[in-house]
Amino acid sequence: MVKYELRLMFEWGGAADENVIWGINDAAKEKFGGYDIKLDNLPISVSMKEDLMRLHEWHDSALNWEYPPDPSPWSTEEKERFLKESVQAFQKLREELGSDYHVVYDAFDYKQVFE
Repeated sequence: MVKYELRLMFEWGGAADENVIWGINDAAKEKFGGYDIKLDNLPISVSMKEDLMRLHEWHDSALNWEYPPDPSPWSTEEKERFLKESVQAFQKLREELGSDYHVVYDAFDYKQVFE
């Protein structure tokens, strides 16, 4: 039975180690100290944490920080590469966390949710 419901979602800016995983249900928020969860508080490997932080930083490069309403500086190919790698990381995250966790990936830039 699932105890903790989490959302993987890359947020603009912020700390790469805490603006990636978000608690959905009360059990997750209680266990991990709130809505945004520090990666160090999750039972995941160092390589998984590093992958998620790398993806967070890569995601931030999709925004024109000088004038955010402008189109993304990313090419279509880079968007596709990011989506592919982030979905792979999502799948690995679910495997590492195991059956006590239900994780969804909200790839809002792509208007897709993966479960």
